[in-house]
Amino acid sequence: MAKKYDSIRWRQGRYRPRGANRKRKPPKPRPILDSLLAVGSVLLLALAVLTIATPFAVNLRVPVYLAYGLIMPLLAVVAIWLGPRDRNAIVVVGMIVFVWIGGATALYLARDKIKPASHYHHETKSKPETVTEDP
Repeated sequence: MAKKYDSIRWRQGRYRPRGANRKRKPPKPRPILDSLLAVGSVLLLALAVLTIATPFAVNLRVPVYLAYGLIMPLLAVVAIWLGPRDRNAIVVVGMIVFVWIGGATALYLARDKIKPASHYHHETKSKPETVTEDP
């Protein structure tokens, strides 16, 4: 005959025990997919930096290549500081440096053609006429 509390007694279930004896297989290397994702993310980063650098340059009245050249290395330093210390991260930081130097050089060479629109309103040249009364 079964005991009164047999139904609520703990039993090992179908799930594996957790802890140190559970080992995961390392993920399969995917070098082509990782490279494509790294190139895409660095190009997206460069576009975002250019989008940030343009209004920054207009408002501070500095050239766009200078604003881009100041923001991009800050992100490279943050990527080194916060990112993992593996081979893929070093490749990504190398691509960031390449895009930084190439982008700043391209913006410097095209500096005469870049004319960001200003949001400042010009004063009117004609002054309102003042009415004077003759005594």
